[in-house]
Amino acid sequence: MHAGSTDGNDAVPDTELPPDMSWQDHIDTNPEVLTGKPVVRGTRIPVELVIDLLGQGWEIDALLEQYPAFQHADVRACLQYASERLKSERVYPFEPDAQDA
Repeated sequence: MHAGSTDGNDAVPDTELPPDMSWQDHIDTNPEVLTGKPVVRGTRIPVELVIDLLGQGWEIDALLEQYPAFQHADVRACLQYASERLKSERVYPFEPDAQDA
């Protein structure tokens, strides 16, 4: 049973992306739209704004009300996009040379 399912069937609730969809189906990058920042497809609303608002405590329903073009799947796609980017992030230690310090 999927999270959020209460009737015992295996239908995917609208808060999850269907198994055959990925964030790439909802997120676009185009150098001519917000200088290439990732946005929700069909909008000029950047993924970073969605993540920021959720981080500030906004509820998904409030986002959907504020941005009527959004669907639950768009918000989920933003979260999946951010997760994938963070998973691929690498941090390398840097020790300056004595002459650089």
